[in-house]
Amino acid sequence: MCGFAGFVGAPDSDLLNRMGDRVRHRGPDQDGAFSDAGCSFIHKRLSIIDLSEAGRQPMATVDGRFVIAYNGEIYNYRELRERYTKEGWTFRTQTDTECFLASVALHGLKDLNQFHGIFAFALWDTKESVCYVARDRMGIKPFYITFDNGRYAFASEIPSLLQLKSKWKIDTIARSLYLTLGYISGPRTIYEGIVSLEPGRLYCIRQGKLDEIGSFTKNIEEKDSLSWTKAKEKLIHIVDKAVSDQLVSDRPVGVFLSGGLDSSVVLSSMRLAQPQGRIKTFTTRFKHDTLDQKFNRDAELAKRTAEKYGCDHHEIEIDEHDVIREAEGIATHLGQPHNNHSTVALDAAARLASKDVTVVLSGDGGDESFGGYERYKKYRTYGPIFGLLNPYFRKKSAERVFRSKSIAASIAKIRGLDKWLSLSGEAGMLLSFHAAHPNLLQSLFGKDVHVEAIRLWTDRLSRIDTLKDPLDRFMKVDRETWLRDDAFVRSDRLTMRHGIELRVPLTDDAVVDFAASLPSRYHVSLFETKKLWRETFADRCLPEVVNEQKRGWFPPTSKWLRSGLKDWSREILEDAIATHSWMNGPALRQAWEDHQASRAYRLQEIWTAIAYHLWWRANRAILSEV
Repeated sequence: MCGFAGFVGAPDSDLLNRMGDRVRHRGPDQDGAFSDAGCSFIHKRLSIIDLSEAGRQPMATVDGRFVIAYNGEIYNYRELRERYTKEGWTFRTQTDTECFLASVALHGLKDLNQFHGIFAFALWDTKESVCYVARDRMGIKPFYITFDNGRYAFASEIPSLLQLKSKWKIDTIARSLYLTLGYISGPRTIYEGIVSLEPGRLYCIRQGKLDEIGSFTKNIEEKDSLSWTKAKEKLIHIVDKAVSDQLVSDRPVGVFLSGGLDSSVVLSSMRLAQPQGRIKTFTTRFKHDTLDQKFNRDAELAKRTAEKYGCDHHEIEIDEHDVIREAEGIATHLGQPHNNHSTVALDAAARLASKDVTVVLSGDGGDESFGGYERYKKYRTYGPIFGLLNPYFRKKSAERVFRSKSIAASIAKIRGLDKWLSLSGEAGMLLSFHAAHPNLLQSLFGKDVHVEAIRLWTDRLSRIDTLKDPLDRFMKVDRETWLRDDAFVRSDRLTMRHGIELRVPLTDDAVVDFAASLPSRYHVSLFETKKLWRETFADRCLPEVVNEQKRGWFPPTSKWLRSGLKDWSREILEDAIATHSWMNGPALRQAWEDHQASRAYRLQEIWTAIAYHLWWRANRAILSEV
């Protein structure tokens, strides 16, 4: 796991060094640089495999033709290494990085779909003066690119690219996406002109042009005919192998243990792969002045799960003072606005883990492939009904619908699905599970909010319209939006902030592809989420973990806003209102007051404004607008 930056064009050592300084935290162990007349790379290495000087990057082939800057891990590199050795390649290192170089030298770039792992890379062909760039097909590892002053520049994190000029414009469409979703879904970023490279696609930069020249993504359309019993057997094998493969490391490996199903399964697979020794596990506990123990229910289950598997369990307790102390640093490292208030908990867990390990496994990604969210159950239950009735309801005003005695309207209100009645099509229905009602958002942040998100969801659905099952489409869109651009961004930036590598075995290619190959009824029914997953791994988890309804892993920020965060949040909110004219001050103040008085739950809307302003404060010196 590392960080790199570079550009295609004439050398500029001062710029290159400034870009490298902004990703130094991603690679505290080694650094290196490469420049010739057409391309420059700078690399900061976190040593995981082959800790020697031989692993330093940028790395070149013996003849000097190919030079690579690479971030990530190729988990099957040993098999690839054996193959390339038989084909005549003489390896000089034990790194997975050199497998990239061997692959390119022997086969061009035809083997990308054979690489199982998390990666982003830039490869310079000195003979042809072409730079190839790509990132893994799940989009776990970051890669940002921009065109400025006649050259393409790229980096693992956005702050490196901000060194290209003194002022940047805010992308107002990206801002609208953030205000609706709480994050910015790619390829846009908050900065006009900087984009996130589309995952699973190979690009080349040649003669001042960026072109897509290949793809190594998959769209599983044919369903497997496996019986329920055979599916369980295969699932066990695939998950255990994915976890075992991702334990490859010359540095200590631990587990983020949340107390939920997925991280418990990951831990159980790790224990099978490493039957001896005490695995180190890490979790976050929350301090709060309330009798409500739900916020630490997961911490208790994590502790008991760690005991079940004989782990060396570590906890860190945080409170509202940690939020205040870390808020600006977190906003800086995230690079873009993110309104997920659990970031402080993840950041604390990463800080704790960094004292003992360099690599951590997590259970991220299991829900989006195996149907773990309640929204999937609701969509399977009510989606087809409202999909048919939606055009009828859109002909009537919302007031008339909600006054009506219709069965559909009554069900919608009871089940909290009334937002569907004011939204059109599948995109609107799916988005309603992620965003507040458009009327509320527009009253707080302006008329354009939500519109852009509908366009994004519509575009995403159009790309996968060959998937016949609506639930399959829902989960795939979630993987391509929420998982990729929110969950993965937060976990990558905040673990790398503390110099550790996060791995996500439940998003291994084989795991995701197998889940997609199964009928969606294996995952979600009218009454149950994660059906196959729960039954398959029930004996590996505590009964409570298997049987309890899924909870979000988040701190008691809502309660903290009424106590230790009250003055802090009010100051930031007032400063945000005074700074950003597009924020509706009276409406935001009313939301804050309603939340303080417990008249309404307004955490998400309040936190959206606060998180945006924290990002703006961290970057205002380079922003040309507010």
